[in-house]
Amino acid sequence: MKVKEQRSECTQRQGLTNPIRFQGQYHDHETGLHYNRYRYYDPRAGRFVSKDPISYAGGLSLYAYAPNPVA
Repeated sequence: MKVKEQRSECTQRQGLTNPIRFQGQYHDHETGLHYNRYRYYDPRAGRFVSKDPISYAGGLSLYAYAPNPVA
């Protein structure tokens, strides 16, 4: 799976990029990861690459992006 950045024709012509993503995530073009203030998210894997800083208070999965609503 490849994550594709969507840009308008104008920004493509100007060579402009915006590293800010959904909910203030910062996209690191070198690694392809998104920084979310306290840890990095891998959009290809669909999960974080580091543990939740609040540990199990955030749920049983320390690397999940969000709780599973059907589990």
